[in-house]
Formats: sequence, C-alpha cells, structure tokens
Amino acid sequence: MPADIERTSFIGVSVPTEVKVTLKHLNKIEDAAFSGVLEVVRLHLINNNKNIEEEFENCCQKHGHALVMEIYPGLLKLVQSAVRLPRYSLTTKDFLKDLTDLNVPKKYHNTLQDIVFGCDRESIDDMCMKKRPRYPTLNSFRWRVDVGISTASLNRVLEPTILMEMDLKDGKKQSFEVSKEKFHELRYAVAYVLKQMQQLEKRSVLQIKS
Repeated sequence: MPADIERTSFIGVSVPTEVKVTLKHLNKIEDAAFSGVLEVVRLHLINNNKNIEEEFENCCQKHGHALVMEIYPGLLKLVQSAVRLPRYSLTTKDFLKDLTDLNVPKKYHNTLQDIVFGCDRESIDDMCMKKRPRYPTLNSFRWRVDVGISTASLNRVLEPTILMEMDLKDGKKQSFEVSKEKFHELRYAVAYVLKQMQQLEKRSVLQIKS
C-alpha cells in the first residue's frame, strides 16, 4: 500500500457504540470473564454444535448477567468487523495496531488474534458465506414467444410477447411477460452492464489479489 494513503482501522471510521461500552469494562473485568465471553463469541461465529444459548446462560451464571450483556455485543462486533475483511487486506500487524489504538488491553491481543487469524478462521468464513444475504440462484430458465391473434385490445393483435419462466433454487417459480420492445430494452441493459463490468475489472485498483 502506498505510504501516502492512510489506512482505515478494521473497525471502521467511527467506533460502534457497543464496542465503546465494552472497552470501558476491559480494564476492570477478570481474565476468566473475558475468556468466557470470547468463547461464546467464537461459538456464535462458527455455529458450533454446542447449544450457544446454553453456553451463554452458563457464562452469565459464572460472571454475572449484567457484565456479560455489557461486553458480549461489543466483543462480537469487534471480531465480526475483523473477519468480514478478506485475509489479504488485514495483516496481524495492522490488527494488533488497531487494537492498541482502540485501547484494548495488550494481554487480550493474542487471544483476539487467535480467533481472527487462527484455526477457526476457515470455519468462520464458511459460516459467513452461508449466512450472507443473497437472492436465490437459478436452477433453470425457459422462454417462449407468443403471438396474440385475437385480443380485447385490437392494437395488440399479431404483436409478439415473450413469456419467461424461472425455476429458483429455493423451490419457487417466477414467470413474467414482456413486450418485444421491453425485451430489447432488457437485452440492451444486460449487455451494457456486462460491458461496464469488463471495463471495471481491467482497473488494477479493483483486481482481487489471490
């Protein structure tokens, strides 16, 4: 990265409120309480087979419900903000520097680093991919051209229409009908978007590093 470009912290430009609340407690809580809450965060992120709600309740019983409710949302947000970034864009050095800038006690740095860069990272990434919001994908796509010979609207007689039907991966079917003119507009719009995507991909700043 060029030296004249200032790097943004993994947490973002502004520190989320829940993280600010957690940071107020980190210098006062016992190490066992921090480790217990962080373990619940880890289970939440990897969706471990353990009952997360049960683990959370056990943590609350050991360390106090009020304390856990104060630090759990912030710790979860802190780790989520780090793992949402591609591995190549956040180094361990930058991560530890950001923790220092956030005034996270140094004794917790290695534990947080183990979650973000350790052996659980692959499981966390897999779970993030499964939970990410997205539209259902196509299983199949069919279309046909219909020509109306006789309709209530005389100006549509012998005008072709395109009927499209999509089978989606979630089991739903979607069908819609467009006129010849709208079909050409759709065709043009898709071709334009594809061309713009190709032009963007040629820009080095948008090329994804392996």
